[in-house]
This record gives sequence, structure tokens and C-alpha cells, in this order.
Amino acid sequence: MLEKLRESIEKRLMEKGVSLIMLFDGNGHIKWHSGRKIRGNGVRKGNGFSKTACVKALDNKAMVEFKDDVIKLSGDGLSETAISIKIKSIIILPIDKGNYFYVDSAKKEFSREDMISIRESCYYLKECIRESEKYYEEILSEIKIIDDISKKKILRYGAEAKTPILLTGETGVGKGYISKIIHEVSQRGGKYVNINAAAMPETLLESELFGYKKGAFTGAKVDKAGLIEEAEGGTLFLDEIGDMGFDSQTKILKVIEEGKYMRLGDSKERSCDVRFVFSTNRDLIKLVEEKRFRKDLYYRISEFWIDIPPLRKRRDMIDKLIEGYEELLNGKRFTKKAMEFIKIYDWRGNIRELKSMMKRVGVMTEGDKIGIKEVIESVENHLNKEEIRELIERMGLKDNCCDVYERVKFTVTGENKTNKNPKVKAIIDEIEKGKSFWEAVKKPFMRRELNREEVKEVIDFALLKTDTKRYKECLQYLNISNDEHKKFLDFLKDYRIK
Repeated sequence: MLEKLRESIEKRLMEKGVSLIMLFDGNGHIKWHSGRKIRGNGVRKGNGFSKTACVKALDNKAMVEFKDDVIKLSGDGLSETAISIKIKSIIILPIDKGNYFYVDSAKKEFSREDMISIRESCYYLKECIRESEKYYEEILSEIKIIDDISKKKILRYGAEAKTPILLTGETGVGKGYISKIIHEVSQRGGKYVNINAAAMPETLLESELFGYKKGAFTGAKVDKAGLIEEAEGGTLFLDEIGDMGFDSQTKILKVIEEGKYMRLGDSKERSCDVRFVFSTNRDLIKLVEEKRFRKDLYYRISEFWIDIPPLRKRRDMIDKLIEGYEELLNGKRFTKKAMEFIKIYDWRGNIRELKSMMKRVGVMTEGDKIGIKEVIESVENHLNKEEIRELIERMGLKDNCCDVYERVKFTVTGENKTNKNPKVKAIIDEIEKGKSFWEAVKKPFMRRELNREEVKEVIDFALLKTDTKRYKECLQYLNISNDEHKKFLDFLKDYRIK
């Protein structure tokens, strides 16, 4: 709705001889502009417009409540800066207590008729902004993965229908999800399209982005539109921009600055209306210093920058996240101890890892309560086992998670209770030299030279050694053939070993 109204206002006012339309807030942040090219995202430090007039409007905030037009300048009333860029007339109107509508012309002084058109445009924009903000707030109230400060940034930047946004943060923090929210709050009429720059070679990336002409390369049998064309009027999310090659960076910069691009193998330049959202988990400033990323592109895409902190730095959001994704648990609930572990665990895979854990325990846990043992088992193969061991020890959970603790302790230190039993250690040595489980374990057990607990220790060691919880996967270590899998399980069952 807001985007369509903007287009209507642009068309109407440009026909009246307007050169620049600009919307800025009470902090001087430029939220939207159309017409003459300007630089910067704030009225105090930008250029290409009358900074003097904008600052005067900001300094006269008290007037907003009582007068319609804050500033109206022309002729001798114009500043030197305005005259230097050939501005002949300026009008600034308050939209509400927090936004200002700036209009200037390099062609003429505004007439009474022009003033009426500008006031009408300002009124419609004011009503539309009010409706849009209600809509934005409804959407953002449903978002669980970010804090209120980040939500305000999305509300502020998302409404900038054409300005690029850069999302930074570690893998798994939710950059892709937030890019979709930004597209939704922008209310652009076109599609949301995404592509990962790190997932393909540069030549393939360019053909996907820009499209290609028939015959551009081997296999190009027909003309093909690129993702930029597919995202016309909408949003293109370019994930992992830091992995993009220099040539592709140059072409993307041209699209951002001029709205122009060419299909591969074509000589015809095409125009586009696409809003870019970029993301990276890399340090772009460092890449610029290493001359692996264009400095001009960095400055262009980082004007509006939202950094999404890792989950370990926003542990207070874990309850909200679990509530937001509770359908993954299939009606089950975490115990108090499980929640304690979840809140102190570092989640190096961030929200993606948390969701993955919830999916696993939601399927694998029997009953309606998910305990700490199930949570630890679901993450132990994905991250640092030393960290898990330390957490188990710190929380005093050795008894609750005995099997898990023995596994991670063995992986980290090579120690477990088997190392301390000379009889079991001797059997393990025999197995590692090639003796079968049947010869090294079953026969002594049947002769009562080994007890049930010692047989369990041998099998536990095999599971630890092969880093698995499944008997089938440790058969090879025990020198048992795959054909004997059932025989092995029957032995464990018949003699109550496991």
C-alpha cells in the first residue's frame, strides 16, 4: 500500500516540476527519497538537498503542533548550498510529530496550485504511514528471534522501500528469516527471491543473478531471465555477500546505484526496480583492508546495518524461542533441569541448532517430558565434547547422564571405567589384535570367568570407541560380521546384558 502511494505521489509531483521528494524523521534520518540523486542517510551530514532548511525544520519541532508548513523558502531565502545545486524553491511540511516531508524544485518557484498538490500528497502519505505502522507492529509482535531494539531497526529500515540493508551475524542467527520480514514490512508488490553467493562458482552466480542470452556460453540454448528480473518490484536477498567475487561485486554495485544491468552475452542494458538485502557472517571491513571486497560497495550496502547477536549473548530470549517453535516438540515439554542446561549451553549453531535439537527430541523422546539426558544426547555429536563434559560436571549431572558423560569423557581424555579393570582391559587388547567377540567375551562369560557387568563394560567401550549408540555400528570393532548382528542382539537379550 505504502509503495503504491509513493509511486503515485512521485508521478504526480514530478509532473508539477518537483526535483526531489524526501521523507525524514525527527532525528534527521532520511527514510525515503525520490528524484535528484543525493548522498548520505541523514539530513545533517548528507548532500544533494538543502541541509539548512532541513535542520531549521528539526530545530522548530514545537511549531509542528500548531502550523502546517514548517519551512517555505525561495529566492533570497535560499541558502548558498541550495543555490549551488540550482534549487529555486523548497517546502517542508510536518507529516506528524516524528516525520517531515521535503520537496524542492530546480525548475521553478512553487505556485499556490503546487502548494495545494504538495499538501494533499502530504496528507495522504500521513494517513498511509499510520496504517502501515499498525500493520508493521502486528507483524513484528509475532517475531520471537530478535529483541525489541532490532525490531525497531527493522521497522525503521524495512519501510525504506529501495534502500539496501546489510544483515550481519554468525551462521544460524536467523538472517534469512529477518530478510523475509523486511520484505513483508516494506510492502513491495514484487516477489521475495533469495540466492546464496557462497553456494556456487562466480560464473554460475552471475548467470543466476543477471540471466543470459542464448549462446552466451556452452549450454546456453535459450534466453534466460535472472533472479534480478524475477525480483522486479520486490526484494532480492543475497546471502553471504562476503564470498562474492570482485567482478560480481562491481556489477551488483551498478545495479544498486543505477538500477541497470546486462544479461550475460547481451549488449542491451536493462533497468530494474529491486530492493537488495545482503547478509554475511564475515568481517567485511577486514575483507576491504585485504582488498578482497570493494570499499565503495561496502559503504553503499552498510548505510543501513542490522547486526544480529549470537544466541549465547541473548539467553534471555531462549524461553520466547522455545515458545515460538513449540510445535517442533510434538506436545512434549522440557523438564526444569533440561531448561537449565539449554540456557547455559553456548549454542554455537545459534537458532538453527536450537531448532534442530527441538526437532530431534520432539521425535525421539518417549513420554511427554524431555529430560536433560535427551537434550545432551541430541547436541553431543554436533559441538565440542569438552564443553559438554564441563557442563555435566558443573551442573552435577554425572548420575543423570551417566552414559553420555562416559562417552564424552572418553572422547576428551581417553579415560573411562574400563581402563581401570585389568581383566576387561586384557579382553579389549585381544579384540583389538583380531580376536572375535565370541572367543574373547562369550566363551569366558559362559565359563563364568567374566561376569555380566564386565561384559557390559566391554560393549560400552566398543560403543565409546566407535562414537555411536547403535550396536550395529560397533560390530566391526568387536570382530563380529554383519550377518551375526541378530545373533549378537539375541545374546544380549538372553543373558540380560543390555
